[in-house]
Amino acid sequence: MKNNLRKYALAALFVCLICSFAFVACKKNPGASTDNPSNPSIEEVKVELSDSVLTMDINDTATLTVREGGSGNLKWKSSNTAVATVDDNGTVAAIAEGTAEIEVTTANGKATCTVLVVNSYVAPVLTVSTDEITLTIGDDYLLLPKLIYKGHDCTAEAQFGCTVADGEKDSIVTVVKNADGFLFTAQTYGATKYVVHVEYAGVALSAVVNVSVIDAGIVFDVVNIAPTTDGYCAQLSTYAIGDYVTAITPVVNVIEKGQTTNNAEISYTTDNERVATVVDGKIVAVDAGTTKVRGTYKESGFIINVTVDKPVFEVVATNGVVEVGRLADVAFDIRLEGSLVSATIGNAQVGKSITDGMLTLDREKLEAMPVANYGEHVALFIETNLVKYSTEIELYTLVVKNKQDYMSIGSLSKAACKNNDKLFGGYFVFADNITVNGGMSEFIDRTKTDFNGNGSQGFCGIIDGRGYVISGLTKTTDNGNAFISVMHTDGVLKNLGFIHAKFETDSGSFLVHTGAGTVENVYVQYDKISGGSSEGYSGTIYNANLSLNKMVVDVTNAQISGNGSNFALMTVNRHANLKNFICLFGNNYTLKDVIDGNVTVENDQDFTNDDYKRAFDKKVFFGFAALQQSEFFTSMSEWNGNLWHIDVDEGKIDFGVKEYVEPEFRYETINVQESDRVRAELDINNNGTLNNGKIIYIDIANIIDTSDYTLVSVNGNGAASNNVTADLFGYLYGNQTVQLVVDAEDTRYPKFCKQAFRYFEVEGAAEVVCVEVIHACLSERTTFACSNSVLNWLYTAYKRTQLINMHDGFPSDCPHRERLGYTGDGQITASAAMTMFDCESFYRKWIRDICDCQNIDNGHIQHTAPFYGGGGGPVGWGGAVVQVPYVFYMHYGDKSLVQEVLPHIAEWVDYIVSRTDNGLVCREENGGWCLGDWATSAVVIPQEFVNTTLFVCMLEKAAFLAEQVEKYDLVNRFTELSKQYRKSVTKEFFDDETGSFAGGVQGADAFALAAGLCDRRTLDNLVAKYTVNRRFDTGFIGTYVLVEQLLAHDKVDVAFYLLSATAKGSFGYLKRLGETTIWEYLDTKWCSHAHPMFGAVAEFLPKVLLGLPDKERTNEVVLRPRFPRKLSYAEGSALYDGKPVEVRWRKKNNTIRYRVFVANGLKVSVVCNGKTTVLSEGKNELTIQLLDDENE
Repeated sequence: MKNNLRKYALAALFVCLICSFAFVACKKNPGASTDNPSNPSIEEVKVELSDSVLTMDINDTATLTVREGGSGNLKWKSSNTAVATVDDNGTVAAIAEGTAEIEVTTANGKATCTVLVVNSYVAPVLTVSTDEITLTIGDDYLLLPKLIYKGHDCTAEAQFGCTVADGEKDSIVTVVKNADGFLFTAQTYGATKYVVHVEYAGVALSAVVNVSVIDAGIVFDVVNIAPTTDGYCAQLSTYAIGDYVTAITPVVNVIEKGQTTNNAEISYTTDNERVATVVDGKIVAVDAGTTKVRGTYKESGFIINVTVDKPVFEVVATNGVVEVGRLADVAFDIRLEGSLVSATIGNAQVGKSITDGMLTLDREKLEAMPVANYGEHVALFIETNLVKYSTEIELYTLVVKNKQDYMSIGSLSKAACKNNDKLFGGYFVFADNITVNGGMSEFIDRTKTDFNGNGSQGFCGIIDGRGYVISGLTKTTDNGNAFISVMHTDGVLKNLGFIHAKFETDSGSFLVHTGAGTVENVYVQYDKISGGSSEGYSGTIYNANLSLNKMVVDVTNAQISGNGSNFALMTVNRHANLKNFICLFGNNYTLKDVIDGNVTVENDQDFTNDDYKRAFDKKVFFGFAALQQSEFFTSMSEWNGNLWHIDVDEGKIDFGVKEYVEPEFRYETINVQESDRVRAELDINNNGTLNNGKIIYIDIANIIDTSDYTLVSVNGNGAASNNVTADLFGYLYGNQTVQLVVDAEDTRYPKFCKQAFRYFEVEGAAEVVCVEVIHACLSERTTFACSNSVLNWLYTAYKRTQLINMHDGFPSDCPHRERLGYTGDGQITASAAMTMFDCESFYRKWIRDICDCQNIDNGHIQHTAPFYGGGGGPVGWGGAVVQVPYVFYMHYGDKSLVQEVLPHIAEWVDYIVSRTDNGLVCREENGGWCLGDWATSAVVIPQEFVNTTLFVCMLEKAAFLAEQVEKYDLVNRFTELSKQYRKSVTKEFFDDETGSFAGGVQGADAFALAAGLCDRRTLDNLVAKYTVNRRFDTGFIGTYVLVEQLLAHDKVDVAFYLLSATAKGSFGYLKRLGETTIWEYLDTKWCSHAHPMFGAVAEFLPKVLLGLPDKERTNEVVLRPRFPRKLSYAEGSALYDGKPVEVRWRKKNNTIRYRVFVANGLKVSVVCNGKTTVLSEGKNELTIQLLDDENE
């Protein structure tokens, strides 16, 4: 019935509307016939101006015209002549700010235009043809003034005047005004000043002109200051450093009538003493600016135009990571000079003072800065009264390294938005895995402040886990909070893992409860879920409208019990912008458990709906096998390999850049003496409730003898901070025993051992122990850093590992096990060590050790030197007698050592030839070792192939060395042998169908390339394999040869992808594990963790990325840098003849900004894109446009 009524009502309304329209139509002309109108129509004439609205600047004019209806005499008037006037021609003149109506009257009517007059504050500009007039007696000069106003030349209409300046002489010249300007005529010797003045558009303007009448017979020659067209030009600085000077004494030759006047007394004045003064004939800089210093002798003079600048330095912050929460003075590679004028980040002033040459920052100003000004590569500009500095820092609110840091996030986040109680900010990054094993810091507490969840309130900062994990985080409090309870639209949570997580309450959520914002690359692995809201108000993410990408909820080993069945493992808002968000079960639960309500994944689960079931199956997987068989699994290959690790063999997903290691705990009970009891007063509110927020002061630090602790619980109640609050006590009164549980570092200190160690521990009472790292006295020769953290780790880890293996004049394999000078390890690392350290004497000694250990009967080079022992192979080890002298010569150019070593090389070559069968190097001494490549878990590359290709390489290097000392008989012999062995190895191992050698296994094609055996297919096969492989499968020799050959054949991107990879068997893998040195094997932990040989490839970082060459005993340096696509910047230095060449480049789009500092005495050039550029001493900057095929 209701529906029918609605239809009738609508129909009635429709009829009424039609009738109404008809009525209106009839009323307009009742009874009129449309065919024969009785009265002719009269056309109305409308008056219209060219503009109905005009906006004008003061002193502007505009002309209005009548566009329509303009007949007869036009009469114009203004409603406000104080603002705008109008003449009989309609020309409007803007007088002052305001509004006026301009009206025109014609025979047909009237029209108006609204004129809005504004003041743009554009002032007229007065200039003169010169501000310095120099004449001799009888000469004259016509000074031409010019006036520009709003881009127009108004000189003709301006009324100029010219008068002598106050206190100046008017007898020096006469001034006559004419049609063009002012004619100055010299009358007598001397100097004076005149002022040209004009008033225009209500602005008074003036220009000062200096006039000098000089004796033409006196000539000045300032020999130590650069001449210009109008005198001389001196460049001074506010601070003297390097080439910057703060003062200069003019050396002036005075010539009178052709004769030099000795000891001429010249007086000096300055136009601006705030810029420069003159003291005893010396021009001294005061502050930045320009001035003229005038020298006068008798009736003549000269002018020195002085410019004072502040020197500008690009400095390096030595403690480049700045944390607001741990704010310390910022130190630089040079001392800051002067008192602080400003220190700016973006538009924010953040400096407080200069203290002991360091910058003291203002914490409150840093906290007030927007989070967009934080992060990596933050530009910081510092200006003192003397110098300007620019630098880059990393700026964060806090770098989280432990549980204490995590617990302080809340207070620091609030401090970043202290003026708004609904906002929390800050930029937090993690620098390590942390163990919490307790309650989370619910720093946005919804029980104390009301928040809305529309994205306008809550956390608006950034938390970047950088691939680290929090272990043991547990939600225990019964409230609506979470790790981030409320998230602002601008809030970001990314790159963070949560492992061994627990949810043990019936309200709130684990990760984010409400709000908006961005969540990306987050891993949550639960151990236990025993709570959850029966009304659906709890989950990993509750009702947050997030933009989410790449998140895994891992419950493969979770125990879900009690109300945990109500906990939404994923989210209660599945309609948010959720991408790549999955939940992974193990064998613990099945789909039936979800359907039966034993487990909840998300809201509104409806398995009767086919569309829902299909969507559910794409994001929820019961077992790793189900995930592996899904389309989603394929897409995970594109996830960040530094963060996400898919272990197919073990069937699991791991997260993190560093393997988490559960800390060991030692439990200790401390009983506080009765005399040290604490009096705690708890407040009861009028309604009988406890004042939960009241803080009870207990000196825990004094009890446990350290201030570095985290409060875990009070009487079993989990603590959210180190504050002991009344709610943790409950309603206690009288004498009570209170149990406080805290986490604190248990620092121990071991018995001294002369062997190597990474750490040590001391038990019991001990004296202060001094620890020093001991190694050979080798100074660093190179530095390096770039935009890839793995490459930075590789460079640093190799240097550290190499140094701790350099003792007693030989490079050992490891500092703790054999501690022998293995010739295999040593020959691979020799070039890298010489690249990074000044070790000429060190390796000269070891080369002689190698020769001393040669078997005098057969020429065999043993596997270790100077001591005997250990295993190896014919060429990979024995070839050190060639390889190490070869790289020594390439670095130091010492021919005398070549002369000394060459007989030993010839004997070793004879020995290897005697160990050859069918043209292949296949054995060493009888019953001895015959290794090829080594130190990979499964060596499959043939030993004969490795040794023979390496022998070809050694023969080529031996021939090169022989040629340097003109031993041509040896050159010919080594070259002929090389040809023979090439033929043999090609015949045995080359596959003509594929173009590969030895099946291409474990870098075999790289060995062939090194020996010059290949065709184009060999290189293509090698590149294709390792583009797909993405990890090293080579031993320590093959790894070096592989990288070397990829770079030698311009496959820079492939090489550096391998060097920066993070999968197991890579350097990034070691970095992920938190290692600080190079392992003996890259693919297994059960080995030495301090073997440098794999790290030898680090030498290519400064050599290739910066272009710094090997040869260091030279003053002629040719830089040949390469620029991998994945790098955005690189920087470093090297010494040549003890003098530095410093290189720094940054890439933006396809352009390189390449900077080089060249020390005095060096001749440096850069070769790039086929072009050679010769650099000058000092600072140089080049812009390099990358070619499309720059790296390939």
